[in-house]
Amino acid sequence: MKDAVKVLKTFTIHMKYKGFFNSIPSKLLNADREIYKPGTARMATSYNGKLNLLKVHATIIDGTILELQQLETPYSVITHLGSMDDNVQEYRAVVSNCSELVHSGDYVELHPPFCEFKYGQLLTTIQLKSGRTLCLVQGFLALQLPNGQPLFNDFECPLFTLSRTLFTVDSTRIQKAVSMVHECGNHCKFEKSVVLNTVEREQVADTKLVFLHDWTQLLYCLNVYCVL
Repeated sequence: MKDAVKVLKTFTIHMKYKGFFNSIPSKLLNADREIYKPGTARMATSYNGKLNLLKVHATIIDGTILELQQLETPYSVITHLGSMDDNVQEYRAVVSNCSELVHSGDYVELHPPFCEFKYGQLLTTIQLKSGRTLCLVQGFLALQLPNGQPLFNDFECPLFTLSRTLFTVDSTRIQKAVSMVHECGNHCKFEKSVVLNTVEREQVADTKLVFLHDWTQLLYCLNVYCVL
């Protein structure tokens, strides 16, 4: 019996067991750990088990604005981030101020907003040699009526356009993930597509309807009914 009590006391020393016995949520239990703190970069990119270090040749600090038309692709801007002739580490996710993991490609709310941009799409996250973490964001512009009031769709969701502007912000300004929905209208449609399926070791061609988005249509709405 004494041995059992001793073993139980040993278990309660560890934080994960302490949280279990006292019904403490893991989010609160791990709040003091570095990797769970807001603004922490997560999921470093690697190749063959080694971290990818990206060579950069320009100096860009928090708040730098880049126009998309100057770049081959939105992601090619990564070659412009960091300090002169410095190596930076790229990450695929960052911890938001709401302690959630936000991945590259997710839509985010910024706090405080950057200029006129309160929302944007997180493109990538980098960590400079100095240890500072920056996020590359493509901003959403809110649509407004002539009187300055926000414009809504039929579901009372505010409308935005995805701008051609990219900017860098400190990772601690990523407030939370949000749900942005593409406003398809008459631009997106179903199209027939041939899909190959294996049936009894034979390839059989099936025709299916596939919904295709027209990504040149840059209109989006903020889904206010979605709880992430």
